[in-house]
Order: sequence, then C-alpha cells, then structure tokens
Amino acid sequence: MHARIGKTMWYNMYVVFIINNKMRTTLLSLAITLSLACRGFCGIAIEHAFARGGQVFLHWSDTEAAERYRVYRSLSEITTANLDQAELVADKVLPGSAKDTTATYVETINNRPDPNIGLRIQDLGPTLNPADALWVHTVQVEGSYYYAVTRVANGGQEDRTIYAGQNSLAQPVLQAIGPVVPVLESTGTLSGNYAYKNYIWYRRNTECLREGHHTKFTVTTTPGYNPSGSYPTVLFLHHYGHYNTPLGWYGWITISPCNYNSFLPNRGNDWWYGCCDQYPTVTSGTVVNYTERYLLALVDWVKANYAVNTNRVYLQGGSMGGTGSVSFGLRHPEVFAAIRATVPQVNPKLLESGFRSHFAMIWGNADTNLPSSDDGGVWDRMNSAAYAASHSEDLPFLKVENSKNDFILPWTQIPQFYRALNNSRHGFISAWGQGGHGQSSTGLPGEYLSWDVFAKVVRNSSYVVVSNSSANDDPGNGDVLDGDPVGQMNCGYDWTIQADTPQEWKARIRYTPGRSVRADISARRLQQFQFTQGQQLNYLLEDEATHATIASGTVSAERDNFFVIPQLPFDGTNRILRVSLSSP
Repeated sequence: MHARIGKTMWYNMYVVFIINNKMRTTLLSLAITLSLACRGFCGIAIEHAFARGGQVFLHWSDTEAAERYRVYRSLSEITTANLDQAELVADKVLPGSAKDTTATYVETINNRPDPNIGLRIQDLGPTLNPADALWVHTVQVEGSYYYAVTRVANGGQEDRTIYAGQNSLAQPVLQAIGPVVPVLESTGTLSGNYAYKNYIWYRRNTECLREGHHTKFTVTTTPGYNPSGSYPTVLFLHHYGHYNTPLGWYGWITISPCNYNSFLPNRGNDWWYGCCDQYPTVTSGTVVNYTERYLLALVDWVKANYAVNTNRVYLQGGSMGGTGSVSFGLRHPEVFAAIRATVPQVNPKLLESGFRSHFAMIWGNADTNLPSSDDGGVWDRMNSAAYAASHSEDLPFLKVENSKNDFILPWTQIPQFYRALNNSRHGFISAWGQGGHGQSSTGLPGEYLSWDVFAKVVRNSSYVVVSNSSANDDPGNGDVLDGDPVGQMNCGYDWTIQADTPQEWKARIRYTPGRSVRADISARRLQQFQFTQGQQLNYLLEDEATHATIASGTVSAERDNFFVIPQLPFDGTNRILRVSLSSP
C-alpha cells in the first residue's frame, strides 16, 4: 500500500501550526498554500499496487467525481513532466469497478437486496469500498513498472497532474507472465463434512471482452479428502440465471463456475461460450469463445491445486449448462472423459430454437453469422449436430436426454443430433420422454437411467461404441408428434474392457434388458491396439460361459485405429468380443 497525503494530514498540520505562536503567521500561510496546491489532485489515492499470478492489481479511491480513469505505465517513476512519455495502458476504468457485481447478481436472483460490497483482492482479505476503482491487467511484458492514474471528468477533460505517492507509484511493481492465481473469497462446510472454497477469478485479456472482469467459482471436496489422493472430478455448468454453488458428491471433487458478465444483457449469461469482441455493436467483429478459454484455464488450475484424477475429469450440465457441456465438451477430449448433458440446445440457428433473440444480442443475427474465433460463423459453430457429423476423432462419451414436450429448448433440433452421433459412430447413449424442460428424466427407459457414464468411462482406457442397435426407438423428424413419444438410442449395453494390447482388443458385452438384439460395435480411445486404414482385422464373438462361437469373421479398418463390426447378436448373457490383427 502506498502512502498518500489526505485531508486529515493537512488538518493535523494546521493544528500544529496554530499551537506554535511564534511561527503562527508564517506556517499558517505555508499550510494554506500547500492546501490550495493539493485541491486538484489529492482526491485520487492509489491504495493497492501489486502483481499476483501473472496479473497486476491497481486499486484506488477518489473523493472527486469522475467519468472514467486512465492508467499509465513506465519503466521510470511517472511525473507530470514525463507523463507524455508514459504508455497509456487503460483508458476506460470506471468508478465503482471495485464493486462485487456478482454478489449483487446472486442476491437479485434470490430476490434479496443488493449487498453493495466490494471485491477481495487478497486471500480471505477485506472487501474493497464498492465506490472505488479496480484495474486488473494481464501481464504481457515482464519487468519493474511504475503506474499512474489520472481522472477524466464528465465532458472528457483529463487532469494530467501527477503527484508522487498519491496518484502515481513511488515504488515499481515487479510483474511477471504466469497463470492466473484466483483469490480465495470464503470457505465453508456442507452438512456431511463436504468442505468448499469460493474463489474470485479475474479474467485475463483472452478470457473476457473486458480485461480483469471478475467471475467466481466454487470447489467442493469429499469428506476425508486427502491432498495426496486422486479423485474423480466433475465440472458442473449451471443453467440460465443461476450461479456457482457448493456441490457435495461423495468421493469426488466438484467445480462449480458462475456464468455471469455484468456488462451483458439477459442476466449476463453467454451460454458458456462468449460474445462479440465489438459488443455492444454486434454487426461486425468476431464472436470470441472467451468463457470456454476461462473454463479450460480453470480446470488446469484445479488440477494443479487439488488431488484430481486427470483421467477421470467429467462435464455435466442442464439446459444452458447442457448446451455448454455439449458444445464445449465435445471439443476437448484431451480434458474430459465423458459428458452428462440434460436438455441441451444443439442448434440455435434453427428458427424453432429457444433464446435466439438473446443470442442475437451478443453474437449478432443468424443471417449475419459473424465469424467465431474457432470454427467458421458463430451460428454454424454452435451446431453440435454438424460438429458430430464432421469430426471422426474420438470424442468424450456422451449421455444425453431431452423431452419432446420441451417448450423452452424445443425438440425440433434433437433428432438430427442423435442421428449424427449414431451415424458417425461416436460413443453415446440418448433418451427422450414427455417430462418437459424441468423434469426430463421422468418416464425415461430404465436402461438409460441406470447406466453410470462417469463410473464406466475413463480417459486412459478404450470404450465400446454401440451404433444402429436393433432395439433403438425412433426419435422422428423433429415434429413432436412424429416418431416414438418415449424412447432411447443405443442404451442397455453393458461392457467391460478386458484387453487392449498391440495384438488384441477384447471386451465383455451384454444386453441388460435380456432379449435378443443386434448392434454395430466399434472401439474408441484404443490405447495399444493399433492398425492402419484398410488393414484386415479378425473378430470372434463367443459365449463367456460355454466358449461357443456366436459370430466370427474379418473386417477392413475404415481408417487408422477405427473399425466397425456390423450387427453382432447380443442378449442377456455375457459375450466376449475379440478383435485381432490378421496374419499377413
């Protein structure tokens, strides 16, 4: 914290001068002169200036009214005389930027009054004055730098007077490039001894339209958590209009981030993706996946600071969270083993989709289809059916459900998505019913509900892919009256990987409902069993108990390390499928 000369100090000097009768006239005159010289600048006082986790934190108070503030940087101490040579690094820091707007959002969602509190910038430290200004900058240039703050009054007039130790630093900040280190905001315990910690994350310039904009997340650990252990971990993406909360899963670590941007419309939600880099103008520019970048950095930080089993990191969400789980999760098989998505929206470009006007406010109109930062136009990029159809690589296994009578995120878009997953031989099971948006699991087939994707699929092991099951129901053409009213695709198959060696892949497979069915079988995430496109593979399906041969033959690999064995028969008994390299 940097010392500053304020009104209290001048008042105390005045009192001392009055007491000294011999120097009364001279010193009083000096005090008045100094006080008058101070009037135009002493309102700004830099109270905190430090570097932390690859970011520079600058916090100041101001007794004068301001439209905005400017921040300058230099390798030497900044003065009025050399301000022109200093680098302008921020032009629009606002009064009140130290306010915790996420706390306001959470209380508003819960119909409670605005707490009007400031942010924390130190672990478990005091809250700042919400009327103060806070600037958090991503370090891109390392070194020891001085900073100064000037006030821009209403009307645009900048006061460029600099006073050392007050609105400029007398000592430099030593800054270095590095990953974000979030600020620990609070700790607590749920019933059952689930310990949790709430953190504030100040977003880097690549993670938000407004550099340093804060967001929050919560990490909850299981009872008996051991920092030297290894725990499965789930990233839980909340629904529209919600926020981060502690989530107690026995034996697990849970990560619950908040999707809120105070400067965006409609509750500040960006649907776990991002917004146009020219917002509030959305007729030009690029729609950047700011929030996805933040989520990746967040998962990396939790991995580095908690006992995460990196092969058992999963993604889950419903509604807006389900939408984010699909669009974000499918693109990151290097992070997530599997995904659990409830009532996601998978193609908002369709006219019948929900929240299209909301998306248009932050992404631009669908007809304009502004470019995204990763895959073509943003409205096309959010088409998860097209992504599944055009990407043949091994994706996280997906368990997904929807409702035909969902009037929030309508059913129209869903059959195409299910069929794209099936036709591209991706690992997934799906189900649909009549439970509506909020009760989608009501009445779904038991073979879907009972299959625990998080217990079955890990990232460092291959898994069985079922497609074109003869037991599949018909989702229809998107019309709620077409197809089966309740149904599933590729559910009911239980499997265990028994071998994945350079010469053989082997799995135990059973159809749990018990009746006779047929399905195409593939394998994903092969670990050691490797082959090339066109190579001949032998397969043998036999009864585990009797060793009787059920089916056998040869297939040609469709591409490197990927095969499809069509329409193998299964029932309620365990059957062993062996796939091996053919002899030259």
